Amino acid sequence: MEEQNMNEQFHNEEIKPEIQKIETTPQENTLSEKKSSGTCHKAFLILHIITLLAVAGLFYLYFAHHGKQETKATAANPTATKPAASQSGGITAAYINTDSLLHNYEYAKDLDKEMSAYKAQMEKSYQNQIMAFQNEVENYKKIGGTLTLTEQKKREAELGKKQQELSHLEGNMMEQIQKRQIEETTKLINAIYAFIDEYNKNNGKFTVIFKKSFADSPVLYMDTNVDLTKEIIKGLNAEYKEVKKDKEKK
Repeated sequence: MEEQNMNEQFHNEEIKPEIQKIETTPQENTLSEKKSSGTCHKAFLILHIITLLAVAGLFYLYFAHHGKQETKATAANPTATKPAASQSGGITAAYINTDSLLHNYEYAKDLDKEMSAYKAQMEKSYQNQIMAFQNEVENYKKIGGTLTLTEQKKREAELGKKQQELSHLEGNMMEQIQKRQIEETTKLINAIYAFIDEYNKNNGKFTVIFKKSFADSPVLYMDTNVDLTKEIIKGLNAEYKEVKKDKEKK
């Protein structure tokens, strides 16, 4: 009887705080609450910065070059008037609405679906492991008083180790999801860049193509005649359709 009382006292002091921790911590912080569903818009914030730097460089080189020419011309003929803007070799620009592109590009839509399914699968696996552990804790609460002190300590050590592993599991899973999101988004951006580059070589020959979006855009106004959005979306979807066909055949 004395040994049993000691066992129950030990059980109440050591296990209950751990159970409380397990039952609250994982359930309060699910994967879905920490990370929103994958979107490709974040990646285009980086593209915005790259675009601004590239355009700034182009304007600098262009005006620096023509400024030198004007200086030489003025020195050779001081009475000559300042020439108008060059009619050749100037900067030609167009733009693409990336909001519309991402909304209508089939590859981007498929990627969002794949990432949502991947996250749901990871979260389900995590929750199943949490539930299994909680069941083990509940079972120990029921039978712990019938075990010897040595058996209790052994079982508590096992449960403590599993709890520690679960406390690190969520962070590891989030890292896996983030890593895959970056990898897949990089593939998407590279596909868009490659297509635009090829399109411009074959059709446009624009000096610079801007990114236009609702939330973040370096373009305040540009003539709709140089809006390439529909053409680019049409071409990207046609290309992606062929890629999907090849994958399905394999």
